[in-house]
Amino acid sequence: MTFQPPQDIFLDFLDEPESSPRRNRRGLYGSYLLGTGEKRVKVILIDPRSQLDKERQAVLGAEQWAWLDTELRTDPTPFTILGTGIIIHIKRYFILNTVSLN
Repeated sequence: MTFQPPQDIFLDFLDEPESSPRRNRRGLYGSYLLGTGEKRVKVILIDPRSQLDKERQAVLGAEQWAWLDTELRTDPTPFTILGTGIIIHIKRYFILNTVSLN
């Protein structure tokens, strides 16, 4: 049996295509566009464990920060969801909209 990195095992489990950018970088982060028009949603998933730097007290490496910045600036959607396995607070991107449920 040959060694297979955990990232590859996980991406195989998800049936992630061999051509996926997620297979060529350190970390499992990625984004998805769902729906169309006014009902379009962008789901951004970050991976704070893959590039953890305890000395700098940073959970995202420079590569992932640059990717996240690009993701937040491109493909604008009416609604964006940022998902992670830990609690985060990013003042620079945090926007609170009032939503009426009535």
